[in-house]
Amino acid sequence: MKSYAHQDLDLKKIKKYAAEFPEAEIAASIDSNVDNIPFVFEPSGLPPRLMFWNAFNGIMSVLDEDPVRSYAQTQYLIRTGAPHFLTFEEIDAYAANNGWPKKQRNES
Repeated sequence: MKSYAHQDLDLKKIKKYAAEFPEAEIAASIDSNVDNIPFVFEPSGLPPRLMFWNAFNGIMSVLDEDPVRSYAQTQYLIRTGAPHFLTFEEIDAYAANNGWPKKQRNES
């Protein structure tokens, strides 16, 4: 996946470049597995972003210096129906109600 890290891009360019990424490439760039469940977090007044439910740590934020990849991943998750939350309380409740894993460090 081409990198646009550390570039000052306006939203129009971010959307344009993100549209050039193939869906399969975007999906592969999201590091999800049974212990890392991706979701979209969109707190009031802020743009949506990719986050993970990690089995060992709970809610994990993704710090990505590439605005195009970050936008592409978030939009992909929205298009494919990934869980979408507005508050941390919603995330915790959904995780508990849907059996998202919680493990201790000595588990694998």
